[in-house]
Formats: sequence, structure tokens, C-alpha cells
Amino acid sequence: MYCLIGSGLNFLLEDELSELTQMQKNIICGMVTGGLYKSTLGVRPFIVGTALGGGISFLLHNTILFLNKNKVISFEMKF
Repeated sequence: MYCLIGSGLNFLLEDELSELTQMQKNIICGMVTGGLYKSTLGVRPFIVGTALGGGISFLLHNTILFLNKNKVISFEMKF
């Protein structure tokens, strides 16, 4: 779901997202994915899903960046 939403956002909002950093793009994609995932349950779960999606994307991006700098892994988190 994250990859599909990331590809869709990149395709539809290419000009708007071009000035953002990769971390900001990942956080936006995580927020949209979390919000969409919980949107059928109401407004509060939508807000919680959006916050959790953004937070998890932020933590995952920073963890992968740290491991990549220390040469533990050799890939990056991009959509």
C-alpha cells in the first residue's frame, strides 16, 4: 500500500514534491497511507493513523539512513 501511494503521489504531484527532501516525501507518503488505511473507522482513527504513519516512516527512514552510513545495509528508502 505504501509503494502504491508513493508512486501515485510521485506521479500526480511531481512538481509540488520536487522541492522536498527524500525524508519529507517519505513522511508524507506514510501519513497518507496511514490515514487512508484507517479512514473507514472515523475521524479519530484517521488522525491517529496519519500520525502513526508519519512517525513510523520517520523512524524507519532515519534507521535505514543510519545503517546505510555504517555500511550495514546498501539500500535507501525512496518512493
